[in-house]
Amino acid sequence: MLPASKVEVANAEVSAARDLERVVVGADGLRSIVARRLGRVFTTPPRRLAFTAHVSGVRDVYDLGEMHVGPSGYVGLGPIGDGVTTVALVVPFKDAQRGARFFEELDRFPGIAGRFDPARIVRRVLATGPFARWSRRPDASGGGALLVGDAADFFDPFTGQGIYSALRGAELAASAILETLATGGAASLDGYARARRREFGSKWILERMIGIAVGWPALIERVVGRMARRPQLADLLVRATGNCIPARLALAPPVLAGLIL
Repeated sequence: MLPASKVEVANAEVSAARDLERVVVGADGLRSIVARRLGRVFTTPPRRLAFTAHVSGVRDVYDLGEMHVGPSGYVGLGPIGDGVTTVALVVPFKDAQRGARFFEELDRFPGIAGRFDPARIVRRVLATGPFARWSRRPDASGGGALLVGDAADFFDPFTGQGIYSALRGAELAASAILETLATGGAASLDGYARARRREFGSKWILERMIGIAVGWPALIERVVGRMARRPQLADLLVRATGNCIPARLALAPPVLAGLIL
């Protein structure tokens, strides 16, 4: 027979394993089955679709990414090595048919027109969206399930928040699960929702504001013009969207006023 101390440890490990089995983590992306089963998914405007491809030999692409905003959508370019560039065309959901004319649509943006050779596509065009899908709560009331990454909320690709949100959200989820297991399953996972609000609340607001501005070319041109004349504002905004400083600093009234006035 095992000593009493070892029996207690073994029982504790079995109990923890059983508790862990009762925690379901929905990290299954934009079309999360877990989120739908929890019944909390909804959408908010602006609703957009993205069409992406890998293209080699794109002219004038260097080490930096590019964003090109037009009257009805935007294009992002990101070099990934070996002369290949990720090219993303993002359009309103109602204009989904534009994805079938991928390279023709790219030529509608003056800053990138004529820079692509359709014959040099190395990965076919893929589609994702619509974006702006949210879960009303990233955790199940009373514990038992939680959502991470795109399953919980989807950041517009213009600001590139998705990877950070997924990784940081996973850290918050792990802490919540460990706390639940440490209390023998008695504690709920409600603290996870609060932790996400503290971590991402300001970033959600900033990202939504940028998303609306991108759909309003006159406004985005005004903001870009202000940032060109005030590099300190451009630096602050880039650092806030790049997770280098708290997003709330970019939401300060003097900063917002400087970007549009």
